[in-house]
Amino acid sequence: CQAPKPDMISKLEKGEATWLGKGKRPSQGCPSKIARSKQKETDG
Repeated sequence: CQAPKPDMISKLEKGEATWLGKGKRPSQGCPSKIARSKQKETDG
């Protein structure tokens, strides 16, 4: 069940996006982004 884009956008703005999971921060939802951010930190 996918919500219409306008509804999903409003949920994103409120921080209620269902695909993020309960109690999870957006940064925890994408391992590849976390790996990249950690790599940038170690690079300098």
